[in-house]
Amino acid sequence: MDALPSWLIRIFRLFGAPMFVLGLAAVAGILTGDAFPQISVLTWGLAAVLGLGLAWRTRPVRWKLFLVGAVTFAFLQRSANHDPLREILSKPGGLTWCHSLTGVVSDAPEQDSAGKSWRFPLRLDKVHDQACSSLVNVRWFGPRVPSYGNRLVLSGRVSPPNPVKNPGEFDWEAWLHRQGFAASFLVDSLPPPRWLEPGGGNRVMHASLRARDWIGNAVTADLEDDPQIAATVKTMMLGTQESTPQDVEDAFVDSGTMHVFAVSGLHVALFALVLGQVLGLLRVPRTMAVLIIIPVMIFYVYITGLRASAWRAALMASLVLLGTLMDRPAQGFTSLGFAALLLLGWDPQQLFQAGFQLSFGVVFMLAWWSGPLLQWIAPWHEPEAYIPRGLHTHAQRGAAWCRKIILQSLVVSICATVGSAPLMIHHFGLVAPVGIFANLFLVILSEIILAVACLSLICAGLKFTWLSLLSNNTNWALAKGSIWFAKFFASLPGGHFRVDPSRWWDDSTARITVLAMRDGGAASHLDLGGHHWMLDTGPQNSFLFSQRSYLLRYPITKLEGIVLTHQDSDHIRATGLTAMMFAPHSVIAPGNLKLSAIATQLPPPLLSPLQIRPTATLTRLYPPPHLDYGVADDRCQVWRCDVDGWRILFQSDAGFIAEKWLLENHVDVTADVLIKGHHTQDFSGLSEFLDAVAPRAICFTNLRWPGNERVSGAWIERLRDHAIPYFDQGESGAVEISLTPQVLNLRGFVDGKSVELRKPP
Repeated sequence: MDALPSWLIRIFRLFGAPMFVLGLAAVAGILTGDAFPQISVLTWGLAAVLGLGLAWRTRPVRWKLFLVGAVTFAFLQRSANHDPLREILSKPGGLTWCHSLTGVVSDAPEQDSAGKSWRFPLRLDKVHDQACSSLVNVRWFGPRVPSYGNRLVLSGRVSPPNPVKNPGEFDWEAWLHRQGFAASFLVDSLPPPRWLEPGGGNRVMHASLRARDWIGNAVTADLEDDPQIAATVKTMMLGTQESTPQDVEDAFVDSGTMHVFAVSGLHVALFALVLGQVLGLLRVPRTMAVLIIIPVMIFYVYITGLRASAWRAALMASLVLLGTLMDRPAQGFTSLGFAALLLLGWDPQQLFQAGFQLSFGVVFMLAWWSGPLLQWIAPWHEPEAYIPRGLHTHAQRGAAWCRKIILQSLVVSICATVGSAPLMIHHFGLVAPVGIFANLFLVILSEIILAVACLSLICAGLKFTWLSLLSNNTNWALAKGSIWFAKFFASLPGGHFRVDPSRWWDDSTARITVLAMRDGGAASHLDLGGHHWMLDTGPQNSFLFSQRSYLLRYPITKLEGIVLTHQDSDHIRATGLTAMMFAPHSVIAPGNLKLSAIATQLPPPLLSPLQIRPTATLTRLYPPPHLDYGVADDRCQVWRCDVDGWRILFQSDAGFIAEKWLLENHVDVTADVLIKGHHTQDFSGLSEFLDAVAPRAICFTNLRWPGNERVSGAWIERLRDHAIPYFDQGESGAVEISLTPQVLNLRGFVDGKSVELRKPP
């Protein structure tokens, strides 16, 4: 054993901690239960009983614990996945419209970023006349907004959340499922919603929400003239969903300090630290201080919205503090395992949340490596060893204390960054090494902001209004400083970078992704050997969660150019945002398209290739000069991309007029792949045009609503008759095309459908 590396010895010793073994068993059991959803709850229950029987005959004891824990948590996970409403919706022809849905609002409604609707969880009592206890996520439009505890009768569309359509998008469906929601519910105004009496909810939750509102108003008083800073202070204090500017959120994310921007485990720890320091100054005995800190800390978690990350931190901190009362040193892995058991036993779905994984990954790394690293740096911050301690001057002791604080903070920051790096890459495709240093500044600022906000609350409660307002204006300056530091560290070269591990072993020489827009429109990304272009940019309302998320996850930081095909808002409305974030060298747009604040240039002449790289060109095939009749779709540009001997034709929304002109003028439109939009007022996809293109695969948009955006079944049947492989983006979502000089592969992002084309010998 002594010959083994020290890090390997520490791994072996982990299995001697029973609580840590049980925590691992919980993780293994939940993953097993989630991987085999076809196994019934009853079967898992019988397996749990059988596992208990077998465990008594198993040696050593830790394997008994592991077996019992794994089977038990597999049963809990399968029970958590069992939801009657979710099972009804998953069946063919399941419930899609509900005329009478009764339930209680179980949390305060939150307004969306656009300010047009509200969302809140509704705990159901009845669906029509049948009892039901499921949880649904309600989207609400209307002047009168419900509040927590209201009992409502609603009508509207009920459906499981839509699946992710594009790479990099936030998986709303998975998030709702892991939060315990059975479905989404869009409220209809006819018949109008009805409020029932009496309402629901409990008094404690009512009190906590009132306290949250009072605290939010108190810490932002006199900051009304700067709503951005007021929103930042309120978010850092309470974790409320404020309309914070996107560039501020991006700065905290890119600097690796997002945890100081919203209430998380860090805030709970800082809150307990501030409270402990205040009680220490008041000379409160240690036992009494612990008995004060724990309930106040739990109350802080409660009023900030019962967030899972805050609960995790409060639970771990409580375990450590209670251990000090019993003169038991904190054992990191034991506390980690015990906290995992309690949290996963309460809600097994937490295991699949990024916050849970990041929290436990960071704490695991701290428990594993912080001790040895702190011992290693100890000689660096001690005062001069050759001078007896009694002879150290105040300056020497002060310098030693400063070195100790800085080095210990650096060790904690390094462990946290390294521990979270694999999970950050997996979930967000982001690595931010600058966070090691950014946290040294922003964590301290966050602690000061929290302390000043607490002072403001005390003064407001004691009616010292002038002192409360002074504290708020101090926080205004501190919040300004936090945003400046976040933007500074985020702007440092090499401070953060985005990665996509799936592309590390990719041998493609070019990649094209045709994004799927939920409400119509189009946007395609062309990676032509490292030269990144966008063909249309899509609608603005989907930019943040679709186009932007895809480009960042790809990852892309700068575009070489944007090509806009025609004047359709669903194709070009996001151009301004795209240009602002990804700074393209050129924006090519038709002459009749004027975009404010964006420098545009005219497209090249017909059939004149735009050279992207030696083996990649873009060629405009349509429309001819001075075409001024018809609707915008009739003047839509048709482009062909030639790369490494392959041809991809982008027809966009061009229809009958464009196709006839191309045929009559004998334009070479042959292509291996046809990317086709949909002309909303005319026919497109003529048989003779398809014969001229002779595609080996077709990708086309197909919205189910409105009706004029739907592709006819007869046209799809014609593709089947001609044995042309096709990708219906209503089913396939985004279509990813990867190319090498010899092979072209198309894959649907949603359905996984794949077609491989090879060049003929």
